Amino acid sequence: RLLEDTPKTVDFVKGLEMAGANAIAIHARERGDDTASVPAKWERLEPVVSAISVPTIVNGDLYNKEDIKRVKEMCGADGVMLARPALYNMSVFSDKLLPKEKVVKDYLNLAVKWQAHHKNVKYVICEMMSNRRHPVHRQVEFPQIYSGKQTMCQVCASHSLDELCKLWDVNMSVVKADETAIEQKYDDDYFLKPEKYRPRDQEDEDEKKSDDNKLKRQRTD
Repeated sequence: RLLEDTPKTVDFVKGLEMAGANAIAIHARERGDDTASVPAKWERLEPVVSAISVPTIVNGDLYNKEDIKRVKEMCGADGVMLARPALYNMSVFSDKLLPKEKVVKDYLNLAVKWQAHHKNVKYVICEMMSNRRHPVHRQVEFPQIYSGKQTMCQVCASHSLDELCKLWDVNMSVVKADETAIEQKYDDDYFLKPEKYRPRDQEDEDEKKSDDNKLKRQRTD
């Protein structure tokens, strides 16, 4: 992120370049700025970008192609990085921004094809439907109105991909599931009893260390 003033930020990125950084990403807010209430400070990027010769990647409130074009023209950055805008509408990476409802349905089609876990799918859809992460001054640009009047409460109340598809009027029967998809099984023992999942070589090494420690204690005694 930007530091409290431009000279300090320039010194910092120059230090990164001297240390061998191949590229530097810069978020256009200061440390502590709330992303929902403080707009990205695009106007502060140019002196920082122009001070270094390695490729620069800028970030902050880039919700459409116009935003991306404008910030690159303002500061001369080589590229951009997106986080919240991609969660809001993943088609920001396409040539044309698509209607949100189509993006949700396209995402559900892919989730069915690759047999994604429904809890992960619910999370992503809720992020698409929520404005909680987006700047207040731009929320008027992010309507959350859907033809089926879907709500986040309805999404959260869905407990399978089938229920999510019914909610969004996606016909699962016309989506061909990938036959190579592997069922993912979640076992609490992976965390509670990690020794079950350690390679045998690791177990042999642990036993050897334990024997060595016992021998050392015997010699000490």
